[in-house]
Amino acid sequence: MIDGISDILEDIKTKLMYYIGVVILYGFIIYAFRKTNQFYGLNENSDLIDCIYYTSIVFTGSGYGEIYPQTQLSRIIILSLSILKLIIIVLPFESFPEDKLVVKDNIITVKDVEEVVEEIKNLHIDFNPNDVITD
Repeated sequence: MIDGISDILEDIKTKLMYYIGVVILYGFIIYAFRKTNQFYGLNENSDLIDCIYYTSIVFTGSGYGEIYPQTQLSRIIILSLSILKLIIIVLPFESFPEDKLVVKDNIITVKDVEEVVEEIKNLHIDFNPNDVITD
C-alpha cells in the first residue's frame, strides 16, 4: 500500500472513532434533558435512539429541524457540539499530505495539478452560434 494512503486511512479511522464517541456522549447528554422541554421534538417518551439520531444530524450538519433547541442551555449544548465538529472533522483536513495526491498507482504532484489548472484557465475557445453547421 502506498505510504500516503495508509496515513489517510488511519486518519479516517481516528475521525470515525471520535465521531462515534462524540455522538454517543452527546446523545446521552440530550437524553438526560429530554424531560425538561429543552429540545422541541423530544419529550419524556423519547428514547436514547432519538437523542443519538438528533446528535448525529447536528454533527453532520444536516439539521432537518424536527428537533431543535428551545432554551439557552440547549443552544449552548448544540453550540459546543458544533465546535467539536470543527475540531474533530473539519480542521484536521488541512493535515492531509500537501505535496502528493494519490490516484490509483500513479502519483500526481500538486505542481502537476496547478499546471493543469493554469492551462484550463488560459484555454480560450471562440464560439459563435452562427458558425454552427446544420444539415
